[in-house]
Amino acid sequence: TLGMGALLAVAMSSSTEQAITVERLKKLGSGFALWAFVVLVALYAFKPGTSLQFIFLDITTATVFTWIVAVAANGSGGIVGKTLQFPPFVYIGKISYGIYLYHIFVSGLAEWISHRLGLVLPTSALIQFIIFAPISIALASVSWFVFERPVTRLRRRLSYRPETVEENDWRITRSSEVAA
Repeated sequence: TLGMGALLAVAMSSSTEQAITVERLKKLGSGFALWAFVVLVALYAFKPGTSLQFIFLDITTATVFTWIVAVAANGSGGIVGKTLQFPPFVYIGKISYGIYLYHIFVSGLAEWISHRLGLVLPTSALIQFIIFAPISIALASVSWFVFERPVTRLRRRLSYRPETVEENDWRITRSSEVAA
């Protein structure tokens, strides 16, 4: 998914050819990938571990979420645009980096705690999501208010002025000159 995000960033630059690529991505995301994603998630929820999921779930998920980001970045209207403007979704977008950072720790911590208490975690991915998602969101919210927002506010107060370097200040040396 990181690679798809990078491709989207390149594709959304100003060239006409790349803008056409973004339009194609939107059509792909809203068409085949969206339906494939729904089918694969349903398969995963009810019968985890099928070879179809192993082969296609990651790329389909990446395509769908890249499509959502492309739609959001363009400020598109329609049902997707209106859905993305829903205040709880806007808030999730604000704290999404924290969710990304903490979600893996939540599942690991839950496994550790359940093992220590002699409990067994549910194996259903859907049930695990229902349990772990609110915990990850809560941790990300705390992180946003305690760390991210104060750092963002501090960054706004600090000014950044890149140093200008004269072209003559740069010296190019060859490795053979350095060794001599």
